[in-house]
Amino acid sequence: MKIIYQTEEGLSIITPTGELSVAEVARKDVPAGVNYWIVEDSEIPTDRTFRNAWELGDSLGAPDGQGIGSDAWFAEQGE
Repeated sequence: MKIIYQTEEGLSIITPTGELSVAEVARKDVPAGVNYWIVEDSEIPTDRTFRNAWELGDSLGAPDGQGIGSDAWFAEQGE
């Protein structure tokens, strides 16, 4: 599974390591207030030639959530 979200520079992709659930990684690592989608690895193009031009497609539907950013996430954890 991958986490994707749109930035001004293009599409950002996060690959969770398995230490946290995919949903927790998304909440923590996606910037606060930014929508994210959790997708299968197969939905990410393997040809990275034009990666800076990638955009989120309408076929993804509603976002899976919004990031809260690492500062807020760590505050929730009491760290």
